[in-house]
Amino acid sequence: MSKYQWRSAILPGGAILLLAVAIPGKSFADDLVLDGETATLSGVQTYDLVELTNGARINVAPYDGTADTGWLEIRATDIVIDSSSSIVATGAGYRGVHNGNGEAPEGTNGGGRGGSCCYDAGGGGGHGGPGGVGARDGCSGTDGAGGGATYGTADGTDIQMGAAGGAAGSADGDDGGSGANGGGTIALYAANIHVAGSLVANGNSGSVIHNDASGGGAGGGILLWAGNLDFSGTASAAGGNGGTVDDYGGGGGGGRIKFFFDAGSVTGTAAVPGGGVGGCGYAKPGLEGTVTQGRIDYDGDGFTSEEGDCDHLDPTIYPGAEELEDGIDQDCDGIADNNTFAYDDDFDGFSENDGDCDDTSLDIYPGAPETCDDGIDQDCDGSDLSCLDVDNDGDGYTENQGDCDDADASIFPEAPENCDDGIDQD
Repeated sequence: MSKYQWRSAILPGGAILLLAVAIPGKSFADDLVLDGETATLSGVQTYDLVELTNGARINVAPYDGTADTGWLEIRATDIVIDSSSSIVATGAGYRGVHNGNGEAPEGTNGGGRGGSCCYDAGGGGGHGGPGGVGARDGCSGTDGAGGGATYGTADGTDIQMGAAGGAAGSADGDDGGSGANGGGTIALYAANIHVAGSLVANGNSGSVIHNDASGGGAGGGILLWAGNLDFSGTASAAGGNGGTVDDYGGGGGGGRIKFFFDAGSVTGTAAVPGGGVGGCGYAKPGLEGTVTQGRIDYDGDGFTSEEGDCDHLDPTIYPGAEELEDGIDQDCDGIADNNTFAYDDDFDGFSENDGDCDDTSLDIYPGAPETCDDGIDQDCDGSDLSCLDVDNDGDGYTENQGDCDDADASIFPEAPENCDDGIDQD
């Protein structure tokens, strides 16, 4: 059996996302356990347990133009990052271009302007917030290179790298070098996520090339998708500062951070500030990015934990589900096996599986005292007790056994006779 099941998760606003979720009890793959160690990863990585302790660190491999760099997606059953450990994608996103605008997703204007198009300082890259405008030499005007535009969504499930800042202006004949790189992306998908440490996807700050400043890179993207989320750490997708000289590069825009979870809480900090600029009023900082929290139906059974799902990792357990005879509370009413033959509905010590022939009556169960000739089978032996089969006087005989006076214990078949007393004792 596959370790995944396809489930439709309900997003904030009612949108539906189809995704693979873990089947409880199924292992994904090997564990990734880093105890004070450092690893470099990118692309999709699949594990059972991911555990980072004692200063462990995962670096996201910087984007090099190939499909599996600049971003890291971890899919696991459990992810644990202690307070001293981190995953870092700072400067791992879209790259600065020599004497040109910063790289950005195709079809967007996210890259900061710079290089041969412009004089003096480059603009900051955009992402969750727009990048800032660069200033002219000597902070002499606002016609420096423009900042990059925003792209992506604030509350969707998309997650992207931050755009790069623009190169320092080379229209004045100076080599403008390259703008600062944007932040990469970190995406964690797991049934249980516990983060006390740091997730960092900041943009790099601009630099100075031939007395001109480049724009800062935009913050990247961070996404956590969990059945149970305990986030007490820090997440940062800050824009990088603009370079500073006699002109000032624009600051990179803040990135995007998204928390989607069924149960749990976010008590830590999530920061997406735009990158700053120097003391020039004409240069502009990048603007703040976005932080989103949303509740999801992790197991796709139609109910979130807030809506009464008592096991948000198991799609067969939800309010109103059919109960099975397995000791598990499928319908989330707080009682296991009720409405099945295994449950003792009337609390008389017997279920229908134990032979209770009327599990709605406390007086009816195997071995219960019978009331004769009342039309009710109290002891569940298949018939009502006839009063003729009851030894009312305790002499060992019923009327059907020949007792001719079942109200007198001295009268029964073969009892001692008293002569001439007018009574038929035997």
